[in-house]
Amino acid sequence: MAKVVVAVAAQADLDALILTHSLPASTADRVRTALQPLAIFPLLGPALIGRWQGFRFILGPWPWMLLVYVHDEAIDQVSVVTIQDSRSARAAASGAGSPRRWSPADLGAALDRYEHACIDAGMRPSAVASYVDYARRFLRWRTGDYRPRDATGPARPSALGPVTAADLANEARAYADDVAAAGRHEATIDTYLRHAMFFVRWLDGNFEPGGRLA
Repeated sequence: MAKVVVAVAAQADLDALILTHSLPASTADRVRTALQPLAIFPLLGPALIGRWQGFRFILGPWPWMLLVYVHDEAIDQVSVVTIQDSRSARAAASGAGSPRRWSPADLGAALDRYEHACIDAGMRPSAVASYVDYARRFLRWRTGDYRPRDATGPARPSALGPVTAADLANEARAYADDVAAAGRHEATIDTYLRHAMFFVRWLDGNFEPGGRLA
């Protein structure tokens, strides 16, 4: 099992992000939790290119947070060298040339982080349950594990490949069409679509739970 350490510079990066992004007091603990899989799978994160060649990254508690690290095989140690906001033009992955893609497993893990984000936003338990449940229904629909009752027409084929946030937004609209085909009222269709888009926009770094989506 590899040893996982956070460099002084990376800790300073995190302290700065906590301040500038008004992150919750639980941030450090949540970052440690995000890093735990690297002890078993040190090559888990995608490899970076260009000036960051030789380094890898995984996402932190928020989809925009990059945890950039290097694995030293000789001593079996993972060193986190910087923690960055991926939306910054200077971020390690900003020059990758293509948007982030999410596999079904990635989306399932992101849903857990989304729930924590809702809780951290101070939402009522009933509201947290609603946000997460609607997002989970959308994710189950897109993989063929859920269909609105009384929906007509052919069922959606399973979506197994990685998708971008833009892909997910298009799928959310198709999802709303399927809800409409099930004979739901307009207000219900809007609720299903709106909550699916809350999650999609959160993945893309453009929405905070408890806010409003135009």
